[in-house]
Amino acid sequence: MIEITAEYLASQHLSTSFPERFWRKVNKGGPIPEQCPHLGPCWIWTGSLDHAGYGWIGKGSRGMGLMKAHRASWILHNGPISEGLRILHHCDLPTCVSISHLWMGTQGENIRDAVQKGRMLVGEMNGGTKFTKDQILEIRRIYAEGGITHETLSRQFGVTRECITAIMNGKNWAHTSNGLATKTSGPEDWHSHGNAGLAVDLI
Repeated sequence: MIEITAEYLASQHLSTSFPERFWRKVNKGGPIPEQCPHLGPCWIWTGSLDHAGYGWIGKGSRGMGLMKAHRASWILHNGPISEGLRILHHCDLPTCVSISHLWMGTQGENIRDAVQKGRMLVGEMNGGTKFTKDQILEIRRIYAEGGITHETLSRQFGVTRECITAIMNGKNWAHTSNGLATKTSGPEDWHSHGNAGLAVDLI
């Protein structure tokens, strides 16, 4: 466990009261997750939550902003979060801040984990199957990270390779504000709303 000093907290843009305020909002008597019982019970965040169930905590004095509670837990236990990486849950419980339930990985790893656990829409692409905007953005992110083919992505998401290729090529898709594509015409009628609705662990 990392040594928590005033200097370390300042380097993370956190106030000296941050650790005490964090622990006041943690209940270590949460449920034991079925998918990883060996990791022990969840630590439930009892403070403010967003619409997706993720906890939030103020960094300190006015103007310092907010931080997600599970990221705070990582920083207090393991140190800084590497640039471009996410803090992900083994237990799949957004309110959990148990350090043994958290791991650091890429957004591509996050989405692959979701597919493997059945938390993301899969199935043959047909008239009744639609990707959400988030899924479309994540498919493009996974591919941009490299090391994966259109064919592999099509198997992971249960669609045809042609569907993945169309997403990659941006055919009939307009660019969102973050440079990724979202469909603006056709039967699914996707529309861009900037970065709204992106995976919560873009944190």
